[in-house]
Amino acid sequence: KLAIAAYWLQEHIRRMRPLEPTTTKFALKEKPDLIVGYKTGTIEDVRGVSIWVNSENTDMMMDRFIGRTISARIRYLGANKEEDSVLDDTIQESLRGVIGERAHVKIGTVLVTESGMLFGSHQVERIFHVATVEGGPGSGVRADADKLKHCVEKVLRRVDQENHRLWRILRKKFLTSIVFPMLGAGDGGLSPERVAETLIPVAIDYLRYDPNATLKEIHFLAFKSRERSACD
Repeated sequence: KLAIAAYWLQEHIRRMRPLEPTTTKFALKEKPDLIVGYKTGTIEDVRGVSIWVNSENTDMMMDRFIGRTISARIRYLGANKEEDSVLDDTIQESLRGVIGERAHVKIGTVLVTESGMLFGSHQVERIFHVATVEGGPGSGVRADADKLKHCVEKVLRRVDQENHRLWRILRKKFLTSIVFPMLGAGDGGLSPERVAETLIPVAIDYLRYDPNATLKEIHFLAFKSRERSACD
């Protein structure tokens, strides 16, 4: 019995650990130059992807540096630092400038900011902040799977808008790849399986059917083994 208990404890610990960084790609049969895939590990393991998507609440307030969320990691990694001290809270300040006087946004709202120090360290060009969850004082936040589909659609359309800006067209400097976290699978309360079956078909349909699609690769972030299995 002790041996069985020890085995299941080790298995539980293994499942809770972040995966080693890998990339798995699936090409569309009819458009083999277009990719849907997933990257394993933590968000800071991701390099060479044009856009990182940051899932936020409808208040559009990024998590504190000490938080364990992707929002917190993006905020910290993008900040201008000297050793461990933050000199400029670059991405949060940029987001505050974009949101302006609005105290609250609707689910599906997408705000685009610079990537701060992530441009040099991880080759990230833009952060797309999308409002995916809402809640109230003392009640936490909850995600709605049906609304998450709308959120992904809004992000992808916003990418096309950014790529159709005149200066990008003239300089031929397009945003060609994006990585989504498993929206709603953390504090949002949804299972990774539900999230994967909701989000991934939206990405596939965008690349397959949208005549204005400008992205070449869409990735999802599989932090743990259960999320990787859900993506597979």
